[in-house]
Amino acid sequence: MQVQGGAGDDSITVTGNGVEVNGGEGADEIRVEGLRNAVIFGGDMDTVQGQAAESPALSANDLDVIYNLTGRATFFGGTSDEVVATTGAGAVVNGGGGNDVLRDFGGSVTLSGGEGNDTLQADLSESAFLPSATDSLGFYLGNDADVLFGGAGDDLLLASHGDTLTGGAGVDRFGIYTDNNGAPGATVTDFDPDSESLFVVFDSYGSPGGSATETPATLPGRITTDLGPDGSQRILGDGEVLVTLTGVTDARIGLETGEDGASFARLDGTAATAADFDVIVRMYANSSS
Repeated sequence: MQVQGGAGDDSITVTGNGVEVNGGEGADEIRVEGLRNAVIFGGDMDTVQGQAAESPALSANDLDVIYNLTGRATFFGGTSDEVVATTGAGAVVNGGGGNDVLRDFGGSVTLSGGEGNDTLQADLSESAFLPSATDSLGFYLGNDADVLFGGAGDDLLLASHGDTLTGGAGVDRFGIYTDNNGAPGATVTDFDPDSESLFVVFDSYGSPGGSATETPATLPGRITTDLGPDGSQRILGDGEVLVTLTGVTDARIGLETGEDGASFARLDGTAATAADFDVIVRMYANSSS
């Protein structure tokens, strides 16, 4: 079944199975209740409140409800596991309860996971999901100033240049994709080196000064760490700030120096193991940006 809003400010409430909802033009209010196998399109200035069906008798595929937001839309999730994708600047997404997946495909947005073990990913390229796509670091790089809040639960936050990440309560994992394109670095506001993990992907191939012959073995000497003006620890690549760890001063930074995922070193190139570090800097498996 298809539900199509008009050109004005509509109020739409839907429930059921196999539904496609598009608010159309205007600042619409879309409320979904107990949906299964549905796609919801929220446009600029729309407000979407979602609650997929919840039943122990239903599989994850039965509960496949995907929310697509464009422009300055606002989303409020329920207690189920929502999948939300945003395109364009200004979207505000709150996953609510459940283990949500919130993805940003361009534009400065705010993603809040809420309760549950959520996955938040900013700065994705829509091209990454094309059948013909060849995996590339460029799919994960962006310069938009996104804001990610994990909320309660053990969350995974993935972002790029200019983004601000806050894990919130729980033991969280962070990942930052970077190159040396001169864009501002990312900021992690509450990283706990004692219990949480952070990986940084750094690659300058295709950037000024980059080389097609770069390998993980070239990382020693290029990755450094210092304290910024506020006393927070920074991680730098070729002298450019990649990540700032607010309130952290002595996180142990290591390098993945082999393509097998089993070779690690300190910043000076001395061999070590992954267990020696709180933060791992690596190159992307496919170095073509």
